[in-house]
Amino acid sequence: MKVKLSEIKSASKRVRQSWDVEKMAELMQSIKEQGLLVPVKLRPNGEGYDVVFGHRRVGAARELGLTEIEAMVEGIDDDAAYIQALTENVVREDMSAYEIALALKNIKDATGYTNEKIGTMFGWSEGGIRSFLNLLIPEINEIAKSKPVSITTKHVAEARAGTTTNKDAAAVLKKAANGELSPNKTRQVAEVVTRAREFGGQKAVDRLLKQQADEILRAARPVEEYRKPITAKKVEGEILFQWIRDARVLLAEEAVRAISECVSAIAQSREDKSGGKAALKMLRKRVQIVLNQIDEVLNAYS
Repeated sequence: MKVKLSEIKSASKRVRQSWDVEKMAELMQSIKEQGLLVPVKLRPNGEGYDVVFGHRRVGAARELGLTEIEAMVEGIDDDAAYIQALTENVVREDMSAYEIALALKNIKDATGYTNEKIGTMFGWSEGGIRSFLNLLIPEINEIAKSKPVSITTKHVAEARAGTTTNKDAAAVLKKAANGELSPNKTRQVAEVVTRAREFGGQKAVDRLLKQQADEILRAARPVEEYRKPITAKKVEGEILFQWIRDARVLLAEEAVRAISECVSAIAQSREDKSGGKAALKMLRKRVQIVLNQIDEVLNAYS
């Protein structure tokens, strides 16, 4: 049926938080050339109609100066209207993961439904619903909201799987968004961050995250790659310091600090002296191997 645009109001609960300007322009062009191919859905509100789904189409029609629009009208309650709006938007309007997460949370708050029940409604698994809601974890919410296109549920899953705290996961996601990393590379960055925390705590993590994503990813390569010969290019009149800033060097520095702290802890301990002595001998042997390797390289440079 045809409904006058002047009688249509916005719904009280909006599923979509933003519209893609380019897609909106494409929709307007399509309506202008072919008319409205898919009716919007409305529900009576006593004075006119609320939009259940089809906000973009209503907006495009208004922009084009149309006076009426093709619509389906059904009297349904708030919860049913919101669920229908989410379903239609997910299928037709390519909502961001963050927008879906907000909508799912609103449905949970309004209905009290479990993740499993909501998943059944949409044909999704309980784990799938949980993956969306993980975008709303307090530490992660801010970056997911500010980068809704760059941060997906897979990015969040990989960042959390590779780190030990949500704070670290959020820092990794920020780096992933700025570097436009894939979920797989996000996991690699997360694992390097975890290694840095194990070596030197928060200071090591902060130093590491100051590096560009591609520099951090270099530290995520398999150990076998580190053992390949490194060929250096001689640049006349220029001193290169790229290794000073390399993520692997930063991690190595933190490892040395960790060894030093370990030695101090053993020295101060009054218990298990034989075990401490054995541990120190093992550390000394391994450190000596590294020192010999450093001497070899320095001698080759001289």
